[in-house]
Amino acid sequence: MKQMQNVVQRLAVCGLGLAMATTLVAQNASQSTAKVVRISSAGAARYTTGNNVWQPLRTGIVIKSGTIIQTAAEKGSYVDLVLGEGQAAALPQLIASDTRSYTPSSDQNIVRLFENTILQVDKLTSM
Repeated sequence: MKQMQNVVQRLAVCGLGLAMATTLVAQNASQSTAKVVRISSAGAARYTTGNNVWQPLRTGIVIKSGTIIQTAAEKGSYVDLVLGEGQAAALPQLIASDTRSYTPSSDQNIVRLFENTILQVDKLTSM
């Protein structure tokens, strides 16, 4: 009986420690952004920040939470986004006419949106 109480107490302490560690990890999450690094020449793309006013998407634009991106319906249209504030800030400046020359490094998180796609960024956090 005494051994059973010891086991239950130890499990409770382990559970409490796990809950505290999970809370600590959750507190290290921070608001992040994404950056447009490439848009195909085959089609256009546009974005809005939730106010229903659409603007043309260009390379170098920083995407934040609440943004909606839409790619053109033409075949071959795409948009490349690099996720993460530190990674996006470290990107070289791209000239609008030279968007095909960007080569991502292996440690960057890149998302490609193909033709006829709508992406809404509800929440973008990094840990």
